Amino acid sequence: MLCARWASLPAWGARLAASAARQHVAELRAVHLLAAQQQQQSEAAAAAAAAPPPERRQQPEWQSLSVVAATPTATQLLAAFFACELHSSDCYLLHGSVGAGKSYFSRAFIRTAADDDELPVPSPTFLLQNIYNDHAGPPIHHFDLYRLTEGYDLARLDLPASFSQAVSLVEWPERLALAGQEQQPAEPLEVTISILGQAEQAAVEAALAERRAAAASSSSSSGSGVPEAAGTVEDDLGSSSSGEDEEGGGDRRWRRIQLLTAGQRWQPRLQLLRRYLDAEGAEVGCYLDD
Repeated sequence: MLCARWASLPAWGARLAASAARQHVAELRAVHLLAAQQQQQSEAAAAAAAAPPPERRQQPEWQSLSVVAATPTATQLLAAFFACELHSSDCYLLHGSVGAGKSYFSRAFIRTAADDDELPVPSPTFLLQNIYNDHAGPPIHHFDLYRLTEGYDLARLDLPASFSQAVSLVEWPERLALAGQEQQPAEPLEVTISILGQAEQAAVEAALAERRAAAASSSSSSGSGVPEAAGTVEDDLGSSSSGEDEEGGGDRRWRRIQLLTAGQRWQPRLQLLRRYLDAEGAEVGCYLDD
């Protein structure tokens, strides 16, 4: 469990953008640990409040967060953020067209959890499922359901066990409709990755430039002397040198990553992510898409 209150983080974003995202994952873990401790205190204080009667409980509210990733490193950072907290029954449903970056996100997530940036993470396209358990915490089950058909014996996958006991990364989750309602994950995080077209990217760049100019003007008029975030949008785009011939790794097109969920399970983590990106995201080319 995580705390919604933001804890201060050293300004390591620029260093991360200039090197591998994995280099500073330890600092992300420290932030999550501190947030977890604060969340436990908050929950203990709220435990005395009785839950409302079942007939008065409201339906879970949908929560969303949209992020623009201007570099491959920005996508890695987002995956690393979530991989720093592994909880049984966490389920990430990864939506997107071929080449959008689903496998790239999964690969960065698994390598962060394993603390090994050279770990082979092949696509489970033909096997449908790969399992990783050589790390602290629950195992990670990586699914690619693209080839899943009605004739496949779904019992072989044992989806209910994965969704209740492991952390699940599910590519092409639309195929889960073949499994029936009883095999669907509870409270998943929907992660939709899309590539921005040239016109849309230009519009986002213009909006970011206006936001940066407004922030600089505000700082100047207040006399705070706070410097403008280092680098321009173009600098951010050129700051990553992944060089990996993998889905998303060498593709420098901008991406929009939309996060959507219902209920309270993911709320603390989404709030924590928002606070971090609001403070440091510009330095790594990862922008809140408000």
